[in-house]
Amino acid sequence: MPVHHTGRSASRPARRTPVRKVLCTTIACVLATAFSAHAQDTAPAAPPANDTSSAASNSQAPVTLDNITVIGQSASLHQAVQAKQMSDHVMEVISADNMGQMPNVTVAEALVRLPGVNGTRDRGNESLATVRGLGPRMTIGTVNGREIASSEPNRAVRWEVFPTERARSLRQGSLQLAAVRHRCHG
Repeated sequence: MPVHHTGRSASRPARRTPVRKVLCTTIACVLATAFSAHAQDTAPAAPPANDTSSAASNSQAPVTLDNITVIGQSASLHQAVQAKQMSDHVMEVISADNMGQMPNVTVAEALVRLPGVNGTRDRGNESLATVRGLGPRMTIGTVNGREIASSEPNRAVRWEVFPTERARSLRQGSLQLAAVRHRCHG
């Protein structure tokens, strides 16, 4: 008769591993419930037993809770979509509400989040924003419809000097003709 080896020594019983698994599982459950008990609220104190009438305890004044403020963003998203639809050229818009949700410090960081815009990093921060596929010479930066003078050798604007807190909205427009460049302002 062939002898089959079970992988266990003769001195170790076969029932030991299921008992060990049950014991480890039980200990893990006890520890998990012990730590979750700290998050429970305390029960409200019972009213004193010397109340004279039960009617007075039933007619307690209602408890006033803190105000709950609901902030909606549908209006700002609707305005951004409407600005895109009413434009006669391709445009992307970020409103101030959307910029407040993003961790942007400068306008350059917010502009890079627009589709079709590339950023150039300088000293660890986004500084320049250009339209994807075009160089800095092919982009114009305007504030309130006025072109921004640039200290760069090309027309690139260093958007890192403008904080996002001061911007109401950012618009990126793609125009085909240089003659209509003044129609895209942001």
